[in-house]
Amino acid sequence: KKYFHWNHEIFDDSHQFHKPPASIGSAYWPELGLYSSADPEIVDKHMEMMKEGGIGVVVVSWLPPRITETQKYPLNDRMQMILDRAAAHGLKVAVHHEPYEGRSGPSIATDLIYLQATYGAHPALYRREGRIVLYVYDSYAAPNLGALTKGTSSIRGKPHDAFLIGLLVESLHLDELHNAGFDAAYTYFATDGFTYGSSTRVWATVASKCKQFGMLFVP
Repeated sequence: KKYFHWNHEIFDDSHQFHKPPASIGSAYWPELGLYSSADPEIVDKHMEMMKEGGIGVVVVSWLPPRITETQKYPLNDRMQMILDRAAAHGLKVAVHHEPYEGRSGPSIATDLIYLQATYGAHPALYRREGRIVLYVYDSYAAPNLGALTKGTSSIRGKPHDAFLIGLLVESLHLDELHNAGFDAAYTYFATDGFTYGSSTRVWATVASKCKQFGMLFVP
């Protein structure tokens, strides 16, 4: 058996990895066991749980088919199944764009062309203002991010246009996202104080600045 992600690196100085099922990369043992998010039955159960919990949009990690995940498991292979299961439960799916070697503003634009061509007609693909919703994880690390909305590779006004949500880790990232033409900023981390963006004490300030920029704040 292969335990992708359950065998996450241990966060200490040992440089060792968890060895499932004896040790897993989680502080909690999942009720469904060491499940796979590529298993349609498990995904169906997750969708059912989220629907019962009042969740309307599922955010799913994704990489384009030309890119292989760090642990050599292609994320794109399960997207059609996830969209289908979400639709069956009346849920929507937003895409969480993961980092890869060579990722940049123009390459993300290319990925959006693929997303639109492959999944754009699916009723479960979440849209805002008619555009695909794309969370860009570690957006601050992608060079030439502004090329997504400016110049020859701009997505604006095209079929693959997207509602772009960039990651806010440090305070300067909000200005960078605004200058790059992003529509929103999100915080990702669920631990208060772990980063500037995930610190609840600054959320009122961030929300005010986002409003000034005409952006949405997604804490």
